[in-house]
Amino acid sequence: YYFLDRGYVKNVIRRIRPDIVHIHGVGVGSKNYVEVCQELEVPFVITAHGLNQNSREASQEDRKLEREFFRGSEKKHIPVTVVSSGSGRRLMGEYYGLGSAANIHVVTNGTDTHMMETTEDIRPKHGIPDGCKICLAVGSVCENKNQLQIVRAFSVLPRHLREKTRVLIIGKTSESYQIKKEITRLGLDDVVICCGFIHHGELGNYYAGADLNILASKDEGFGLSIIEGFVYGVPSVTFSDLDAVADVYDENAMELCDDRSDESFSKAIATALEKRWDKEAIKQHSNKFSLRRMAEKYMRVYTKTINDF
Repeated sequence: YYFLDRGYVKNVIRRIRPDIVHIHGVGVGSKNYVEVCQELEVPFVITAHGLNQNSREASQEDRKLEREFFRGSEKKHIPVTVVSSGSGRRLMGEYYGLGSAANIHVVTNGTDTHMMETTEDIRPKHGIPDGCKICLAVGSVCENKNQLQIVRAFSVLPRHLREKTRVLIIGKTSESYQIKKEITRLGLDDVVICCGFIHHGELGNYYAGADLNILASKDEGFGLSIIEGFVYGVPSVTFSDLDAVADVYDENAMELCDDRSDESFSKAIATALEKRWDKEAIKQHSNKFSLRRMAEKYMRVYTKTINDF
C-alpha cells in the first residue's frame, strides 16, 4: 500500500503540476508525500494540527519520525504551519529542539462564523428543565479529551449549582473509557448526559442552547469547540496550559484554570456558571477565527513559500 500510494500521488502531482502542495501532518503516510515533492521539486508546506510528543494514540514510530522531521526542518528550510502559538513554542523546546524556528508559521484554526439555523430545542430532547443551565463538552470521549475530570469536577461542585445545571457530553465514546460507570458511581446520572455522536449539522442546536462550553483535554493542539461556541456567544472554561489559550483567550469569553486538580477545575466552572457573560461580545470575538482569516494566513504562507523556492 505504501508504494502504491506513493506512485499514485506522484502521478497526480505530475498531471496537475501544482504551484504548491499542502501536506497535513507528519507521519508514516505523509513522509511519502514529502519525499515525492522533494523528488519532483515541487514547493510544499507541512501543517501540524497537533504534536505527538504526549500523545498516547500515536505509535512509537510516528513519534520518532515526527521528532526527527521537525528537528531537520529548519536546516532544510521546510515551511511548517502550526495551529497555535503554544505548538510553536513546543517545537522550540528541548524535545523537538528547533532553534529560531524561522520556518514555523502560526495559522490558527478557523470556523464558520455564521450561526446555523436552530432546528430543534435540546431541552425537551434531553429532558432538561427550564431554569437549568446547560454545559457542553464536545469531542471524542476518550482519555486525552479527559471528560472524566469534568464528571469529577461536577461531583464536588456546590450542590445549589449542580442541581441547576446539566452537562451534555457530545462525541463517540471509546469502549475502554468507562465514563458512564463513573457518572453512576458519583450519583450524577441526573446531571451528566452522554449524548453520543452528534452530526456536525446538528451541533448548532446544542451551541445555541448552551450556557457554557467545557474543555478539559490533557493535550490539545487547538480546541475547535472553543471557537465554535464563541460563534453562538457561549463562553468556555479550560486549563491555562493548553497550546491555543494565548491565541483564543479573551477575558470576556473565557474562564481559565491554572491548576489541574478536580477542586480547582470545579471552582473555575462554578465561577463561569455564576458570571454574567456578554453573549454579543463573545460573538464579536469569534470573528477573529473566521474561515476567511484562516485562509488569508495560509495564502500568505503559500505565497512566501513559492517566492522563496
